[in-house]
Amino acid sequence: MEESVISNSKIPVGQSIRYAYTFTFGHLGAIIGLIWVPMLIVSIGSFFSFSYYTSSLSAALAQGTPETAGQAAGLMLGWTVVALGLTSMMYASVAELALGLRKGSPLYHFAFGANEMRVFGGLAALMGVMILFVLGYLLAVGLVSAAGTAAGGGNPVVALVVAVLALAGYLAIIYAMVRLGFLLIPATVAENAVSLARSWKLTQGNFWRIFAIGLCTLLPLILVTLVAEAAIFGPDFYTMPPDSGAAPDMAQEMKLIGQQMSMMNAHLPALMGLSFVLSPLMAGLLVAPAAYAYRALVPARGQV
Repeated sequence: MEESVISNSKIPVGQSIRYAYTFTFGHLGAIIGLIWVPMLIVSIGSFFSFSYYTSSLSAALAQGTPETAGQAAGLMLGWTVVALGLTSMMYASVAELALGLRKGSPLYHFAFGANEMRVFGGLAALMGVMILFVLGYLLAVGLVSAAGTAAGGGNPVVALVVAVLALAGYLAIIYAMVRLGFLLIPATVAENAVSLARSWKLTQGNFWRIFAIGLCTLLPLILVTLVAEAAIFGPDFYTMPPDSGAAPDMAQEMKLIGQQMSMMNAHLPALMGLSFVLSPLMAGLLVAPAAYAYRALVPARGQV
């Protein structure tokens, strides 16, 4: 049952950031124990499914066989659902630990109970809403762009209006994702119910606070990941062929994309290994500040 009164409508930024790091590094052994089995399955499954997908897509681009890419895309979609279930298993258990609902440092954890099912449902609902938002955004941008082209052609004023509207829509999607997603996991675990509206309600007036928390917790890890991935790929992956000045050849562009996909495929073991190694830090730094913020907003669910 939801509390009708929230004692503090503002998320404590500094304390949430501090808790993110103290929890993650103070309970790193417990986090590893909770997530390493499902994360190992995610890493292995992602390697094989993504390897098959990139190989099939590369072959389809080179040989003009779209049905091959379609079959691979179907497999990738199915694996995404499985991976989301395993991710829910990891994040539900880490959220229980961060909320004080779980104790100890297990050697391993692999269970898909009521909490895991609810977190899976919440994440699936969030993905579905975001997909609808993105599709609506792309449709709206396309219609506005087409209308602007028909009305003004190459008029710079029309182009500026289209660009501003496109940017506004993009920022609106980010805003909605932050508001709907930040407290979704801890609220679902603590209240035994899936409700995107609950996260939206609790985060009212806190967007910039959540944004600041994300900058201080997730951004450093994301930057480390990007640097490591750049080192794994090497400079050749990012090198574009010289511009010949000729009109773009679609067949040649498809061939280059296929070659890049093949290069990516060759580095998949290292990429999956990197993801596996960094996953305990990502789980802790993602869930812990949200759990602290939730408990600060709804203290009846636990002491902060």
